[in-house]
Amino acid sequence: MAGELNAGQLRLLRELLERRREELRATVAEELRRSEDPEALNLAREVHDQGEASVADLLMDQNIAGMERHVRELSEVEAALDRMREGRYGYCEDTGEPIAFERLRVQPTARRTVKAQELWERTHAQPGRPTL
Repeated sequence: MAGELNAGQLRLLRELLERRREELRATVAEELRRSEDPEALNLAREVHDQGEASVADLLMDQNIAGMERHVRELSEVEAALDRMREGRYGYCEDTGEPIAFERLRVQPTARRTVKAQELWERTHAQPGRPTL
């Protein structure tokens, strides 16, 4: 049965979130730096045929999708840290019940209990979007 988080658990989860935030910030900064890399831009400009253009487009799309995924996760981490500062962290946003520490340790950005998340996914989630 889930209970409210104790100070030690909150401290551990805050450290996990802060560490992940720094990792994501560094990753996004590196991806931005790389996207402005003159060699990569030159390579994209030197595409000579339709096949090469398709590969270049695919690589650019993958880079953009990866960066969007990292930015989305960074936003979730920031939102979790905000909930922590406001005293709302660790409670399901749908039911108000405490979220199990084990779930938060694995998914520190979780906003719902497993049961509430499963219900939400059945009623709201869209195909192709990550769940839980």
